[in-house]
Amino acid sequence: MTGGFPPPEGSAPSEKGHWRIESRRIVRVPTTPEECGLCGCWQLVAVLRDCVELGPKKRKQEDAVGYYASSIACGEVTDDQMLDEIRGHWAGIENGTHLMRDV
Repeated sequence: MTGGFPPPEGSAPSEKGHWRIESRRIVRVPTTPEECGLCGCWQLVAVLRDCVELGPKKRKQEDAVGYYASSIACGEVTDDQMLDEIRGHWAGIENGTHLMRDV
């Protein structure tokens, strides 16, 4: 694999919740397990998250990039489906009680 990720082009609709507005953009790069050295990896994914805090604990706007390796080939799912898969992964890790404990 050559070079880095190109700048994100697509974006998901903004979501409002947990005292913030968040939008996400995704870049997917097809690869092979041999190219990236990861068994079963068929694409590398970068998700840029733009987050604006709302409410009483307002902070500055935060931008973050998450990097993922996926066993799902690029042609098998759309950008929106991949974003849903990534969000769904975290939903299984964090449950609803975390927000109440953090607030």
